[in-house]
Amino acid sequence: MYSENYLVHFGHIPLQVQTLSAHDVPVIAAHFLQLNESDRYLRFGSYVQDPQIHRYIEHIDFEHDSTFGVFNVNLELVGVGHLAPMAADNGDRPFAQDKRGRMAEFGISVHEQVRGLGVGSALFGHALTHCRNRAIYYLYMHCLSKNQGIMTIAKRAGMDIQYDYGEADAYLALNARNLASLMTEAMNTQTSNWNYSFKSYIQKSEMWQEKLKSKS
Repeated sequence: MYSENYLVHFGHIPLQVQTLSAHDVPVIAAHFLQLNESDRYLRFGSYVQDPQIHRYIEHIDFEHDSTFGVFNVNLELVGVGHLAPMAADNGDRPFAQDKRGRMAEFGISVHEQVRGLGVGSALFGHALTHCRNRAIYYLYMHCLSKNQGIMTIAKRAGMDIQYDYGEADAYLALNARNLASLMTEAMNTQTSNWNYSFKSYIQKSEMWQEKLKSKS
């Protein structure tokens, strides 16, 4: 079973996975727009321009989808995970005949300057527990096979990976929810909200001090 690690370390500063909502659309847009051409290609599987990114964000269904983020110390969104429910009863997927059939597709994007620090793994671990606690039995990821970051996460998680013409489909059967998974998500939500509020308070205090200095 994949190790559900929610804590990301930037140096000695712990950062939490934060649940995003429709109110966070501006920072979500800023995150994707900062991705360079190569990163956009890896995330979306094609070269997308700014208007296409805006359309993608407009179509995120915050009522049914789940979106998670990792903020750095400056409250910049450096990692985003988008979890969307999908049908599992079609095609030749390994679980096509499973009568439980509930699954979700997960996509991850991480800014280049923070890669290798566990941001993607934390988002993935958060998605696993989130799915388990909502009776979603399979997690699915589609990416280009040369997307080393996602492929590393998929292999470490023990996902069933199928390759086809430079693309990869990865599937993972999830355990049912239990008391530990419920408590883990609840505690992470509480901690991440406190963490974000604290960093926001520090940031506003520093801005206020700068204004006072400029007036003196």
